[in-house]
Amino acid sequence: MPRHGIWRTHLTILLVYGLLAVLLTWPTVTHLATHLPGDGGDDRLLLEPVVGEACSADPAPSPLFSAAMFYPIGINLAFYTLTTLNALTALPLTLTLGVVAASNLHMWFTFVAGGYGTFLLARYVLASGLSAERRRVLLPSSSPLLLTPDSLLPTPSFAAAALAGGFYAFASSQLFYVSLGQFNIASKPLVPYTILFVMKSRRDLQSLRWPALAALFLIMQAWAEMTYASFLAVFIALYAVYEVGAWCSD
Repeated sequence: MPRHGIWRTHLTILLVYGLLAVLLTWPTVTHLATHLPGDGGDDRLLLEPVVGEACSADPAPSPLFSAAMFYPIGINLAFYTLTTLNALTALPLTLTLGVVAASNLHMWFTFVAGGYGTFLLARYVLASGLSAERRRVLLPSSSPLLLTPDSLLPTPSFAAAALAGGFYAFASSQLFYVSLGQFNIASKPLVPYTILFVMKSRRDLQSLRWPALAALFLIMQAWAEMTYASFLAVFIALYAVYEVGAWCSD
């Protein structure tokens, strides 16, 4: 596929994910600056910490303290379910459009980013599986182990990878947590990127780029929601055991 055609396809996928994010959270788009998805419970509590302080006329002395919650006593947020990364990345929108609009726009961004990351991961996994036999046929035993899957075979079906991204981004559990206003549990867009970079680290053992990116995205996911970071740590451990076992059996 020509390079301009590939870019057009990727942009189309991003656009489709964006439209689905808006449609599946309807009618949020019609009340962008005034309403949040949720039942009026956790959505307000998760909106206030860190992000809300940026727009406060009387900001707290620390981002880990909120005077608005449990007023007038306030609350220490050190062990609260913060979405610190979301607060930082949405800060420009918060300062210009307000807290509610920024939260809604960032929510749609997490849908799109998570779906696109899964799309990239699915393409990579499909290419790796399809090219395994050809690598054994084409490469002599003395050749390096690394060959990028996309360089050996035509790109796998974009439709299959795009469908996988849609299933991840708009899973029923994801939409359920958004509908409850539990934006911390819905913040998992960096999971597929971390897994992708971990898998690429295995296939390029001489490069530090992929392990560094995997570590960076793991840390950022921890700042967004620690639960998914712990899941990723378990995955990385199991994946390492699997790869060691596969290497020992060869």
